[in-house]
Amino acid sequence: MNPFGSYTKSVVQYPWVTLLIFSVATLFLAAGLPKLTIDNDVKQFFPAGDQRVEIFHQHRDLFGADDAMVTVLIGLPAQPPLEVDAPWVQWLDTTGQQLLDIEGVQSVGSITESAILHGQDGELIISPLLGSKSVFEGSFKERIEYLNASRLTRGRFFSKYLETALITIKLNPELQDPAALQPPLKAIKDLINGRLNESGIHKAQFGGIPFIRVETLQLIAKDVQVLFPLSLLVIAILLKELFRRWPMVLLPLGTIMVGTAWTAGAV
Repeated sequence: MNPFGSYTKSVVQYPWVTLLIFSVATLFLAAGLPKLTIDNDVKQFFPAGDQRVEIFHQHRDLFGADDAMVTVLIGLPAQPPLEVDAPWVQWLDTTGQQLLDIEGVQSVGSITESAILHGQDGELIISPLLGSKSVFEGSFKERIEYLNASRLTRGRFFSKYLETALITIKLNPELQDPAALQPPLKAIKDLINGRLNESGIHKAQFGGIPFIRVETLQLIAKDVQVLFPLSLLVIAILLKELFRRWPMVLLPLGTIMVGTAWTAGAV
């Protein structure tokens, strides 16, 4: 018995039944299309139940996520004034406090936010070196000497010649889905870009795995929106040139669309 022959015979004998079955299957599978998401997180490829995956999650719970940090390099004014209350210092201070108000931001690290350890007159001081939260005393030069005195803080907040300053932003580790990452990342970019050209701050460069993931997925989505219709257009032109009849163009295109809907919906 030839299964393919029997199938072909049933299709010919009962075309409307076959069409109904395929229509129901198409509607059923197409219902999954809105749930389809693109995620380039490497953890999506980890096998479930693997002991090594469990160790990874234990390490993550103990030491925290290493893929939830955003970095921002701030371009400082040329020859910035080396004063405790310089405008660019106040800019960093205000920006750091406003970043903490963004939903999804856990902490901010910068010269005006991160605490520095320093012993002074037999007393241990734990405070940011600059900004409104600082309890340090002394000139800007003295405070930078405190910064450079420790290997833990040396070169951490500024480039060597005070050309750029670093702001680190730790996001909520639970924000792993790219759709959940987009609102806080957009708020961060809008806040910092909206404050550029104030106090001599002229540029900002954003980095970190969250930005890379979201930007990559947005590029993939844009490519799909362009390439898929373009490929259908090329196929339609070729079919029209071959068969010269619109039914012979629309039917193969319909087959492609149904097959794509079935595959994506099943995923």
